[in-house]
Formats: sequence, C-alpha cells, structure tokens
Amino acid sequence: MEKIEKNLKDNNSDELMDIYDKNRIKTGKVVNRNNKKSLNDGEYTISVHCFIITSKKQILLTRRNMSKNRGGKWEDTHGGLKAGETSIDGIIRELKEEIGISVEK
Repeated sequence: MEKIEKNLKDNNSDELMDIYDKNRIKTGKVVNRNNKKSLNDGEYTISVHCFIITSKKQILLTRRNMSKNRGGKWEDTHGGLKAGETSIDGIIRELKEEIGISVEK
C-alpha cells in the first residue's frame, strides 16, 4: 500500500491508472494517463466500453468532435479506468462524462 501511495504522490494528476498484469491483477504501480506509452512488456491498463441498445434494438453511438483526434468518427462510449476504480464504476463515470447519462449499479 505504501508503494501505491508513493506512486500517487509522484504523479500529480487525477488521471492516474492502475497497472495490471496479463491476469488482470494489479501490480501496485500506477501510471499517468499521458504516460501509458512507458508501460513495460506485460504491463497493462484497463479500458471499458459501453454499448447502449434501445428497446427498438438500436445502438447509441456518438460522433467525435471534429477538433479531436479522429474527429467526426462514430464511436461507442469508452475510457480508461482511473486508479482504484472498478470496471462498473469506470463505465458509470464515462457515461456521465461523455454523454450525460446517469446510471446506477
């Protein structure tokens, strides 16, 4: 736990992500979202995706802002887990942040 707390203090961003091994077990290390390219072989972060399907069997997609990377492309709601987040908590947060939909567990 001390190692995790030290890593959190060393990274001054709220966009910290836990690092996992190939079995989805936390390694005790965190990385700033902007430094994911510095991961070693066998180190991973987790991304979550959500597909909203209506009662008419339609899939809700969003279109990326033209000023962003891959602007104008259609996509599902997705994002990386923040440090300490579960997959469910992460997708609930992403739905609220990205498309303004509030859901409960």
